[in-house]
Amino acid sequence: MNSLSPEELRVHDVLRETFGEDEDLVVAVVTPNLASEAGLRALDELTGRIESIPGIRRVYSLTNAIELVPGRDGAIEQPLLPSFGSDDFERRVAQAIARNPELSGFLVGSDTNTAGLLVELEHRPGDDSYRRVVIDSLRALADDPPGQSVSVFATGVAAQKYEVARLLERDQSILIPASVGVLGLVLLLFFKSLAGVVLPLGVTGVSVRVAIDRTTTETGRALAISSVVLAVGFWVGALGSFKPTVYFSLFTGLTMLSALACDLLVLPAILVLGSRAWRSRPAAGITARFDSCAGAKQPWSRPCS
Repeated sequence: MNSLSPEELRVHDVLRETFGEDEDLVVAVVTPNLASEAGLRALDELTGRIESIPGIRRVYSLTNAIELVPGRDGAIEQPLLPSFGSDDFERRVAQAIARNPELSGFLVGSDTNTAGLLVELEHRPGDDSYRRVVIDSLRALADDPPGQSVSVFATGVAAQKYEVARLLERDQSILIPASVGVLGLVLLLFFKSLAGVVLPLGVTGVSVRVAIDRTTTETGRALAISSVVLAVGFWVGALGSFKPTVYFSLFTGLTMLSALACDLLVLPAILVLGSRAWRSRPAAGITARFDSCAGAKQPWSRPCS
């Protein structure tokens, strides 16, 4: 639901409160003897364990499914499967599945070796943490199935969102420190000094004014044109009707222009201020080697000693 209308959001909340969440989970159970009494007992045990997890509203399973049968006063409900331990159990199970072909591919596979459980989550506005608990609990059940020959798998929109968020958090916790470490190592190997790692901009500040002049008069125009073209290209996506794409296009184009403004206005000011602050300090070590070139109008035209 991407509407910004308060009335439409209220109706959507009432709909979810009445009929449950629209991001259900699916649990697949694979066992070679699903249609047997032992296999269905294992499925019933797993269904009960899932129902006991906090945050789950209901579990639709082959073992708790009902069917409509003729009664004295019309159609009545009765359990789809016979009671455990009843006579001719497996034959009656096969007959019940055959009477309800709509269940094939939904709660039971066509090979009768795979069962599906539809897990309906509770509606908890403003609370997204319970989904993490539910998904972790389902994966714990998958690691401890009710039987040696039983395999359990959990998926669904909510599980995929959780997995993407978990992988992003993991990658950020690993890649960001790793990239900073690699950059620091490269600077350390190049400058062979801690100052070259901590203050790379200050060390190379001797050519700040030259770099700013060249960027403003030469490359700045190309940078501005390319950024504007990219921003306008992204803003074309705002003409669509799919709200996520519209927002993505608008914010991406705005980010392009904001980055351009920082490149042309904010960064030069920071470089000039940083260069002044660095030159006001006495040079020592490797910084003296770079500062020895400060008097040249074109530092790149003569070697530094």
